[in-house]
Amino acid sequence: MSENTQLIICLVIFAASLISYLLNKIPMWITAMGALVLLVVTGCLDMTTALSGLSNTNTVLMGSMFVVAAGLRKTTFVDTLCTGVMKLTRGSFRKAYFGYLLIAVLLAQLIPSPMVVFAIVSPLLAELCEKVGESVTKVMFPLVVVAIGTTGILPLASAVSDAAQYNGFMQTYNMTDYTFTAMDFTIARWPMLILIPAWALFLAPKFMPDKPSQPIAGARSAGQNQKKLSKFSDIAGTVVFFATIIFLVLSDYIGLQSWMVALVGGMLMVLCGTLDTREAMGSLPVDSILLFVGALAMGSALSATGAGEVIGNALANVLGGSTNSYLIGGLFFVVPFIITQFMLNRAVSQIFIPLCILTCQTFAASNGPRPAAVLMEYFPANMTADPMSKLNEEQLADPREVRRAETARLYNAFYCSPEEGKNPLASPAFAPDELLAWFPDTLILSAGKDTLCEEDEELALRMARCGVNVTLRRFRQSPHGFTTNRMGEWEEAVALHAAFLRAHLD
Repeated sequence: MSENTQLIICLVIFAASLISYLLNKIPMWITAMGALVLLVVTGCLDMTTALSGLSNTNTVLMGSMFVVAAGLRKTTFVDTLCTGVMKLTRGSFRKAYFGYLLIAVLLAQLIPSPMVVFAIVSPLLAELCEKVGESVTKVMFPLVVVAIGTTGILPLASAVSDAAQYNGFMQTYNMTDYTFTAMDFTIARWPMLILIPAWALFLAPKFMPDKPSQPIAGARSAGQNQKKLSKFSDIAGTVVFFATIIFLVLSDYIGLQSWMVALVGGMLMVLCGTLDTREAMGSLPVDSILLFVGALAMGSALSATGAGEVIGNALANVLGGSTNSYLIGGLFFVVPFIITQFMLNRAVSQIFIPLCILTCQTFAASNGPRPAAVLMEYFPANMTADPMSKLNEEQLADPREVRRAETARLYNAFYCSPEEGKNPLASPAFAPDELLAWFPDTLILSAGKDTLCEEDEELALRMARCGVNVTLRRFRQSPHGFTTNRMGEWEEAVALHAAFLRAHLD
């Protein structure tokens, strides 16, 4: 099956999934799993990649934290906390509700996962609602919005993690003039710390339903009898919960994986007798896990087939060549906002962050000084390739060519590390098409007796396919450096230099 066919099929499956999520006629997890199966059957995604979401660390983290939270809910800590909050707030449900919202805001600054924050606070809030007879459906959705909307605003653990991730993207696309810091998130988003909790407290409950449209998994009716825990299991459940939270907050500093911390916490809840096996398995949100796995598979397929690039080109067409920063910023706000109603935030981020960076590169280039022309000759287009691997059989038998390749190895090691060699500024072969398409008229000269000849000409052809006006000339009888060292066909090459430069400078 051709690459274009797979791209079209992936776009069709993606569009069909969005429609299914919008109509909500079938469970979302079935839509996600159905799309995953279709992506594999049609060859858009291999089976290993499609199922990798089941072993994804975020999947393990999500499931484990629901088990840990279920263990805490069985302990007397929940009743004690609810009673204490009600006493502190003098029996006012709104004040107690506000207290839990503040707890969610604080945890959202310490744990870079809204999902985990919700898993921690939601059972406490649900227990409070059951205890005072308030409707849980009035407060659960606002709590979710608070957990998502306030994540990583203060310059604490979440913001530090996000800054590192964004800087990684910036470095990948060679935008190193600016570096994110944790404080940037505070400066840009601090009003959300006030507006979102205020909305959740005063406005949102007025628009929430009094009763759930379907039973809430894991919910416990008021007055439901439970097996009383032993003193050890009760205390152990509380200790395990808070130890898990503390280690999650400190995981980046002490070298522990967050998924491992959560998994161990879930297992300890069972080993300590706080939960039995059936209760632990019943607390797992299987539908949410399958939806998450399906979203990861869709994101992988969009990247693998190039469908994400098609979406980016469509965005460029919508812009119509405009360089208005407000229009571009608005587009990259509205479109991801709409798509995140149907796909997970992380999957959408992986698609749109690179597209946004590439758009900004183009915008900056079109508004800054632009070279009139580019002249390149016998240059290394790929600094990661071993110079010895570029020798043909005849050259391998020539001791002089072998010594030259060995010297080239030393030069490559001196100029850049293997990782730096992947930077398009060092190896233009790694430049994305969007960046190559920005080039002005280009003259590329290759030397027929140079081991770099083939990669130079491959780059020239690639630039031409990107729409660049490229003139490629091979000097068959000349070695590497022939114009500098005045060897071979250097006079003809220098004359070509002069004619090309005059044509673009006159």
